[in-house]
Amino acid sequence: MEETSSLAGRDDPPERYLRLTVRTLAAGGPEAGAALMAAGAAGFEIQDRDTDPRLGEAALVTGWLEPTPQARERALARLAGLDVEARWEEDPGWADAWRAHFRPVRAGSLTIRAPWNPSSEGLEVIIEPAMAFGTGGHATTRLAAEGLEAALNARPGAEVLDMGTGSGVLAIAAVRLGASRAVGVDVDPEAVKATAVNAALNGVEGRVAATSDWPAGVFPVVVANIVSPVLLELRQRLAGAVSSGGALVLSGILASEADDVVGAFCEQGPFVEIDRRTSLADADWVSVTLSHP
Repeated sequence: MEETSSLAGRDDPPERYLRLTVRTLAAGGPEAGAALMAAGAAGFEIQDRDTDPRLGEAALVTGWLEPTPQARERALARLAGLDVEARWEEDPGWADAWRAHFRPVRAGSLTIRAPWNPSSEGLEVIIEPAMAFGTGGHATTRLAAEGLEAALNARPGAEVLDMGTGSGVLAIAAVRLGASRAVGVDVDPEAVKATAVNAALNGVEGRVAATSDWPAGVFPVVVANIVSPVLLELRQRLAGAVSSGGALVLSGILASEADDVVGAFCEQGPFVEIDRRTSLADADWVSVTLSHP
């Protein structure tokens, strides 16, 4: 990873924010975007030869993070090994623009919003974007929330395991959708803190637990919104966490990889694919739900 403007060892002035640019092949643009989201970017943009013919078969995928040392460290760790340029950029008006960027998102019956967005009727999940984790704006989170809602409609009051919880958006969504309890798991201690903060924002801290440790036992509903390579790496543990009659909701999957992901999970046990959803906003992404007889 290339670092500019003395990125690695300085106090970060509040008027600067962190811009990360991944250089990859054009076909790898969506996957690089997903990696940026996993690193904490609130969103990303892709430049390829359609926008700049000089790029040829390459693509530049750019995301922006909040201007804090914690965000920087998480990004550097999660993007290790990629061809990434990281730089501080000054923009005195960025903080206001950053807040203006966040609009309420509909995901099934839920509205996911930031604390400063006006409240809406119906079920809501409030997420603090300043903590640099998922806010529900990405297609993969919306797909996961919709699949989660369908799984809970068939299993009212079920307990839910949310693997790779990030901001806790799906764990909190699960409780809003009728789960009796949700456990959010993430290897990043900052994500565990973010989930606890967001659970309190939503008044569900007594029903949403956050941990870095894999919980014992099995769950009627397991959800994981993680990029495909990580899903495949965790497939044995994820499959083993689903109780008999339960559902496994997987998102963060490129459409071109969906059949391979389903096949790999079905090799772990008697799973049957019962649902596949494609994002209307971005057809590159799908979620799948597997049922455990």
